[in-house]
Amino acid sequence: MFNKKIVPVVAIMMLLAAAVAVGASQSRTVSIPPGELVESPNARVNSNVPRPSVPDAPALSAASMHMAFSDDFGKGSLDGWQTVESAPGKWVARDGRLVQGGNTDGDAADEDALFVAKDVVFTDGVLEAAIYPTSGSSVGLAFRGTAAGYYRVVLSRKNATEAAKVVLQKVTTDGVKEVASAPVAAWAGFNSGEWQAVSVNAQGSQIVIAINGTTVIEASDSTYAAGWAGIYSWADMGSQVDNVRIQQVAGR
Repeated sequence: MFNKKIVPVVAIMMLLAAAVAVGASQSRTVSIPPGELVESPNARVNSNVPRPSVPDAPALSAASMHMAFSDDFGKGSLDGWQTVESAPGKWVARDGRLVQGGNTDGDAADEDALFVAKDVVFTDGVLEAAIYPTSGSSVGLAFRGTAAGYYRVVLSRKNATEAAKVVLQKVTTDGVKEVASAPVAAWAGFNSGEWQAVSVNAQGSQIVIAINGTTVIEASDSTYAAGWAGIYSWADMGSQVDNVRIQQVAGR
């Protein structure tokens, strides 16, 4: 004969087991709405799959003045370049391009980074480069730089605001001042992952800026007459550069 006290205990245990089984069954049930299943674009991305390659940069047109400097980074050497003390950053030559590598510690940072041609004094002439932004942060060119300051052309990402996306600035010991800018109708900004061919034509106080062959700014400013020239970027690993060239008016 069985013990009547055991019956309630056994019954309770059986009820608990049934509840657990029902809960497990419900947790494995997934309701899928009708319609086409679309795979996530990142579903197959992993560390072993290479990311899309960067397309070739736009080719330079034929030179029209004395060639003071040129680099397509095909040799993988940066011997002809130097950083600027006020905005050093880290730069590397990789895959035939100049790559921004963060700040001096190799970390992404929200600070300026300049990389300029060594032993070149830019006065009157043309500075050109193809720039490939990837992070969405500002990129551009810098020229006529000294310890007193420099000019820089700053390109910004395309967005819904009406703020100018290309600005000519002068950096002084007192801060940054705008010299001129172009309305969004003239240039709407860059898309990340697309090359931008940028040029500065400086003749005395006259400064002309073109993007992808179209003039976007014509300005006049005589603050700086000569100095180093090169690339401007944020130190956030978010830009690549190719086909840098400096042409100078003969004798200057």
